[in-house]
Amino acid sequence: MKKLVFGLFGVLMMMSFKPKVDLPRSTKETADSIVATLNGITLADAKTRVKYCLETLDKSPQNTHIWFKKEIVIAWYNLLAAERVNNPNVDGIRIYLARTPPSNSAPIHYNNQVIVVSTYYDGIYKDARGAKTLIHRDYFKHPKSADLFNLTNISGEIGHNKNPDSGALLYEKCHCDLNCTATSDHEITRSEAEKMVRRFRRIPIIRPGRINSTAEWFDFDMIEKLVDAIKADPHCDGIRIYFARSTSNDYTKKKVKFVIVPTTLVNATVHKDHFDCQSSSGKAFINRVKMIRLLTGDGAYDNGELCPDHCEGITLPGDEQP
Repeated sequence: MKKLVFGLFGVLMMMSFKPKVDLPRSTKETADSIVATLNGITLADAKTRVKYCLETLDKSPQNTHIWFKKEIVIAWYNLLAAERVNNPNVDGIRIYLARTPPSNSAPIHYNNQVIVVSTYYDGIYKDARGAKTLIHRDYFKHPKSADLFNLTNISGEIGHNKNPDSGALLYEKCHCDLNCTATSDHEITRSEAEKMVRRFRRIPIIRPGRINSTAEWFDFDMIEKLVDAIKADPHCDGIRIYFARSTSNDYTKKKVKFVIVPTTLVNATVHKDHFDCQSSSGKAFINRVKMIRLLTGDGAYDNGELCPDHCEGITLPGDEQP
């Protein structure tokens, strides 16, 4: 059977730029609003967890994968789509690497997690090379009535088990995608995803290095395609986000990134990675830096995917207003 991974580790931005509008920058909750991340973490806790991650840059980090049920991913998309009606510059999500300070029940190597944040287009800046680059700024204020915040367990289920019996299949080589052809510039094969995930893991002799990224941005168009694939596949029950490391030969080389895989329910309890070229959820997306032509006629590169080197719009763990 032909096989593909839904590997998702940074995406080019495809959007029509409209006149800049003001998004709610306030971080004060009201009777009708909530200030939180898209996986239900309060802003204060999100700052603490991202800050702790930066302060404890593990030179040999533990394998980590986080599972989200499909209803959560669909709710992310629905919330952003609804907010784009009044604020057309809403443009995607940013996923931060985070850690909860250790406790007796969560030793330091077993507390990795992610913070998922909504973003909007907030203009252009010049990067270190003088190239015009797009800004994707975090925001946290959302309607309290949104379906997302009425779901359970939206923080995700954290795992570290490399055993295939856990459903996480990318820690072992499969050699099973030789006849699986990518049909989009965004797609990667399962073997490439395996390479990225295996490069992240802790190895006693050959260590890939410390965590050297803070966050990765994904555009709205990618989220839409992901949700379309989830809805089209009756077997898909969610997604698994792996901590991985880039294999690209560019500024992201060897930096920590994310690989996202669709899952299917097996034996009533196991969320198993699902690879199938014949299935709509067999798609995969990769990052492509693209020249964007603005309405003003100016050109700008969309390099907003990985921090560093592109950290404009990042608000965690700082105290500044998003």
